[in-house]
Amino acid sequence: MARFRLSERVPPHNLYRRLAEVVDWTFLYDETRALYSHTGQPSLDPVVFFKLLLVGRLENLVSDRRLVEHCALRLDALLFLGYEVDEELPWHSTVSRTRQLFPATVFERLFDHVFGQCVAQGLVAGDRQAVDSAPVKANASLESVLEKQPLEAFASPLTVAGQSRTMPVLPHPAAVLSAPAHQLRREAARQAKRQTEPGALGAPHEKARLVSNKTHYSPTDPDARIWVKPGKVRALNYLCSSSVDTAQGVISHVQADLADQSRQFAFAPIADRFATALAHAPTFPTRLAGRRRLRQRPELRLVRSPGRDGLDSGLRSLQTRSRGLCLRPGCRPVHLPGG
Repeated sequence: MARFRLSERVPPHNLYRRLAEVVDWTFLYDETRALYSHTGQPSLDPVVFFKLLLVGRLENLVSDRRLVEHCALRLDALLFLGYEVDEELPWHSTVSRTRQLFPATVFERLFDHVFGQCVAQGLVAGDRQAVDSAPVKANASLESVLEKQPLEAFASPLTVAGQSRTMPVLPHPAAVLSAPAHQLRREAARQAKRQTEPGALGAPHEKARLVSNKTHYSPTDPDARIWVKPGKVRALNYLCSSSVDTAQGVISHVQADLADQSRQFAFAPIADRFATALAHAPTFPTRLAGRRRLRQRPELRLVRSPGRDGLDSGLRSLQTRSRGLCLRPGCRPVHLPGG
């Protein structure tokens, strides 16, 4: 009687099979050991958890329930997770609770470890990084924004031993009206002008809400910012920046910033993280190339300072001198083509 073997049903060139064979996942046990107890019922295997998250990203599945159902129907996903066809996958609520258990540093170390494996396999050339940014919608509605209040307004009556006194409540920093008075006056004048301009669609309406990051915040997601761009729908967003090594298309860094800041401020931390990831690899000058409209910004040069044991401690200052971003100490700036 022939026996069904899952490994024989998935072809060698399958993506999930190649990921299971190439990427070393065992280091996750050491990274997450402090988060698990040696007593009680066995919890979700950390390797299985992170593999499930990867499948969800690759398949564009944001629901844990749909993710588990999808993996149960895919032979390649079952092989990638280490399950047989007759084994039951983890419950979707377990995946949700485990996601809340792990801190963000564990995910960052996972990213750095996988990137280090790509460097060890020669997939990262390091001579050019393509950088770009894009708005990412926050999980909050623009209709829920509230007006910021001065810090003095966050006080509630507290009765102690028959006496009434006020104790300040510590609100989220985003809820406090912290913009200078001259900026608030300028913002009020701008909104009043928009209400009288004929070209401002919807602004003259009596129920129109003219909001700004200086005067309003989202209680659902206080770190989200109101993002406005001509021709685009106004929404609460983040600014997601990523860098890609152009040799093989390996993503070298991803970061999220506030949506109301300029894209050029994302360059320095991206170059710093990339240089840190290559600290144990052979050093070489690196050029940071963005899209044409980003290269037309003021010319930049990133300067390093030596750290402990004579090693580079990362980018420490940003000077507007010469075009191009050099990551090797003492090297001349490498100029970007075009622009």
